[in-house]
Amino acid sequence: MDGKPLDNAYLNFQGNRNYYSSLVYDGKFEVQAKPGKYTVTYPEIKVIAIVELSESGPNKINFKSGNSTFEFIFPVEGNWNVSLSRKIDNKNVHIASLNTIDNDNRKITKLSEGEYSIYAYCRSKDFRTNITVKSTLKSGETKKIKL
Repeated sequence: MDGKPLDNAYLNFQGNRNYYSSLVYDGKFEVQAKPGKYTVTYPEIKVIAIVELSESGPNKINFKSGNSTFEFIFPVEGNWNVSLSRKIDNKNVHIASLNTIDNDNRKITKLSEGEYSIYAYCRSKDFRTNITVKSTLKSGETKKIKL
């Protein structure tokens, strides 16, 4: 992560029609994946990398942390579920989720700059709604999203 080895981390590997996971200890990982191009996510830190895995190695993943933020403004109280995906390598990759039962503002932080899709669903005693928002974050930006 940012040039330092990961330890005790859980990674997800998504290929063309394949999905794998791996644990990282002391900067090393093993994954039973076929050679090829993969989108790798580290959900705990909300980072994504594109890697080319080969049988002969060395296989390295270089994650870079972000410094951007989405702040969500919820118009009403209710059971809100927000899913955040980042567009990378022409596909949307899930990167974070947020759940709340009130209408207080909430943030998803430490995001990298890029294009995002926000999917929000609310269920309350008065109504139900689905909302999709596309947005771009710049490095260091905090963007307010009113749902």
